[in-house]
Amino acid sequence: MDIHELRRIAAREELSLNFVAKDEMMSLLLAQFQGIDDIILKGGTAINRVYLNKKRFSEDADFDLIYTGTAKDALSRTQEIIAHLKDFIVEKARIMKQTIRYDLQYTNPLQHKDLLRLEFRVTPAASQYSKRIVNPGFVPADAALLNVYEINQLILHKIECILSRREGKDLFDLYFLLEISSPPISAAQKEKLRQRLSLSVAEIKVIANTLNHYIPKMLRPDWEIFIEELKEKIEKA
Repeated sequence: MDIHELRRIAAREELSLNFVAKDEMMSLLLAQFQGIDDIILKGGTAINRVYLNKKRFSEDADFDLIYTGTAKDALSRTQEIIAHLKDFIVEKARIMKQTIRYDLQYTNPLQHKDLLRLEFRVTPAASQYSKRIVNPGFVPADAALLNVYEINQLILHKIECILSRREGKDLFDLYFLLEISSPPISAAQKEKLRQRLSLSVAEIKVIANTLNHYIPKMLRPDWEIFIEELKEKIEKA
């Protein structure tokens, strides 16, 4: 897209121009994965482009790859998948346990070098997913038709993420996902979540400072209130 139009979108959403340019490249990337049936989109990109109508910017493309074997065994399959990608320079794969990561380099309209991170988690089987329209982000682009996990699966995964780490993007996504659907959450999980969400003012400030620039200004929450409301949503689930 023309750099002037990207600047207009960045100003309207009050997002970084580099983020807006990356958002366009993410749409280009996802469109090139149409028709590949052994991968399933998940994570923030799936959540925000399929279910939440772009509440926040997500810069990673996370997939599950259905494959029987180790990540090392599956490396050749991921190389087949990315072999025909256009407009990216693909760096050498890195294997981390059952995940294969690629950094995809490109030059944005500002002539800055940037990258998208693409990950495939190798799993022998998967369920509760279907073909979904993956909408463009903040920049108008073609939608993609991809396998995407159902919303309750994504909610359960976000809960697992919060229990193993404490990142603002997980709290933000879970808040809005629970407005759409509410799978049963066990009493034990609720108690663990209560503990994880017992944050000091300083900890909440860190979350705000690290995540707000990924969220259009009009949608940036009062984080103290936001987290209290998230606790209430979890209790009601």
